[in-house]
Amino acid sequence: MRKAVIQAPEIHCPESDGRPMAETDPHRENMTAPLHALKQYFRSEPEVYEAGNLLLYYEEGNLKASCAPDVFVVRGVSKALRRTYQV
Repeated sequence: MRKAVIQAPEIHCPESDGRPMAETDPHRENMTAPLHALKQYFRSEPEVYEAGNLLLYYEEGNLKASCAPDVFVVRGVSKALRRTYQV
């Protein structure tokens, strides 16, 4: 007996929350320097994704459950470029 595969509906997650994302020079430096260091540290690991200042959705189906961390690392996913990250 074959089991039917049911796919979850695709959810569109906005790339912006509509609020301006302005940073000071020190904040931008404090954000980009650690991100660059993490990218160098994990450069040989294809299943480690490093990002920052990207909308991260942490609750399926809830578009209000999001944040934009300065820097974050996810193990077990590819380094593919993304416009948002969905947990």
